[in-house]
Amino acid sequence: MRLLTNFILILTIIFCVPGSIQAQQIETGVVLRYLGEWSNEEYPDPTALAVDPAGWVYLADAGTHRIFKLDSLGQVTAVIGGLGWGDEELDHPVSVDAANGLDVLVADYYNHRIQRYDKDLHFLATLQSGENLPARFSFLYPRDAVLSKQGELFCLDEDNSRVIKLDVQGKPQTSFGDVDSGTGKLTSPVSLLISRQDRVYVADPGQHCLVVFDTYGTFLFKMGEGVLHAPAAVAEITADLLFVIDAETGAIQSFTSAGVYRGMVPNPVRLDKPRDIACGQDRLLVLDGKSKSIQLFRLERAEETR
Repeated sequence: MRLLTNFILILTIIFCVPGSIQAQQIETGVVLRYLGEWSNEEYPDPTALAVDPAGWVYLADAGTHRIFKLDSLGQVTAVIGGLGWGDEELDHPVSVDAANGLDVLVADYYNHRIQRYDKDLHFLATLQSGENLPARFSFLYPRDAVLSKQGELFCLDEDNSRVIKLDVQGKPQTSFGDVDSGTGKLTSPVSLLISRQDRVYVADPGQHCLVVFDTYGTFLFKMGEGVLHAPAAVAEITADLLFVIDAETGAIQSFTSAGVYRGMVPNPVRLDKPRDIACGQDRLLVLDGKSKSIQLFRLERAEETR
């Protein structure tokens, strides 16, 4: 499906009033300024979002089984999907990745596959067990799929509670986080982040923490224990600052890349079961589960607000 010509956008922007909620600072020196929200009846059950290097926003919606491409104002410029098995159809998309600015990866949950599109949502390829992968790398119910900066693909396999890594040619290399991973064993992983330092952060609400590996699958450490309740997703703000959303408490928690806790991020907006978080072009976007909206913030350095 191409550009929607008769699309009716319901865009709600709520600007901050003067006062203490206008800008909030955490000890990292980053100021979080609330900008407003985007909501739209065309995506009634949004599940995931991503921001590419150019600032385009990609939104997965399980209610309509579609992927939406939004501009910097929240207006829809392209859409693909609808319930089905075809190349341009989906069945309950639960994640979207657009980090390299060229490819858009979608975890097509009930179709048990990863769909790959270009930045304009034109179909490129499918990764599915039984057709493309050896039996020992088979997967069901993919929860997330992301590309490293080297072009390697990491797929989060919910059925086996593990991460599967494929090289740039699509050949499986290894899997990790499964029963053979010892203290790095995953229990109920829901999302992935590959950082600039080539670390793989896996949000695991079953363990109330993030489980961290290198890109070879070596377990490094766990972070957020005693702080996180049900981590849903993580975003890299700077090379040494991560924000994690907690689906149970609605809080945004901050950590260094090494897992040192930096505190809760002051947030004037009540989040109820946040589902995803993304950072791009000095903006932070949080997908809120109850309001079915995208909450927008501007990231600023403390000195910029003085």
